[in-house]
Amino acid sequence: MDKSLTKMIRSLSAKFPEWDETLQRFDRQSEDLTERENYDAEVRTIQEVCKILETVLKVCTKVGGYKDDWDFPEKLHLMICGIDTWVKSKKMGVEFEIGRYDREIFLRTSVHAPHFLKKMDDEFWAWFLELRTLGNFCFEANACPKSQEGRNAIEAMKSSKSHLFALIRNYVVLETYEDTSEGLGSLRIEWPQATPWAEILTNAAKAFRCFYKMNYKLYKLGGPVMDMTQFTPDLAPLGMTEQQAPQLFERCPSIFRPPKP
Repeated sequence: MDKSLTKMIRSLSAKFPEWDETLQRFDRQSEDLTERENYDAEVRTIQEVCKILETVLKVCTKVGGYKDDWDFPEKLHLMICGIDTWVKSKKMGVEFEIGRYDREIFLRTSVHAPHFLKKMDDEFWAWFLELRTLGNFCFEANACPKSQEGRNAIEAMKSSKSHLFALIRNYVVLETYEDTSEGLGSLRIEWPQATPWAEILTNAAKAFRCFYKMNYKLYKLGGPVMDMTQFTPDLAPLGMTEQQAPQLFERCPSIFRPPKP
């Protein structure tokens, strides 16, 4: 990976000053919501930023030797002071998101099939710890226990500063008190504005590799992410239509996840 990555970085290096200028323009545009004099220019800036982010993702997918195909949707998500886009693994159905937020570049992915975390070996957790060496890394919790017992357990152990502990704590509490850890959370790594592009590309490719390998281990046990747009079960006994299936999945994900081994 190192030789091919170095070659790609060298081929892109001439664009780095232009990328810096584009992102600085985008940051000014995002932070100053009072002036909207040139809508067309703002749209062009957004498109340019999206192209930069997509280029970083393409570097990540090309240098890892992945036996996978990738879906680059021509979509983006705008937010206050930020923008993001993503690529999806066609094998796993897992999305890898990249964005610019609050003057930082970030890379993020959800923890796929978290129920099978209990079966992960030390190699899996070594990749988690490696992410700490590649940028500002954190575990972002998503699912929260609904029961009072679960909330009390989280509260009793919330003082830890370890992201590894936070992931394991939330997983154990959710599996114990809620019987499902679906939607556990995401892994996120970010790089400040002053970080050189060569360093961002190098560490993003390495972080992407960790994200991919971690989710691939979970995928081998839990299967691919379910595409609810293709889900057409017989919902008549539930008194539901096909259009209501996604809402059912969001409310009751354990109905559709594999049974516990």
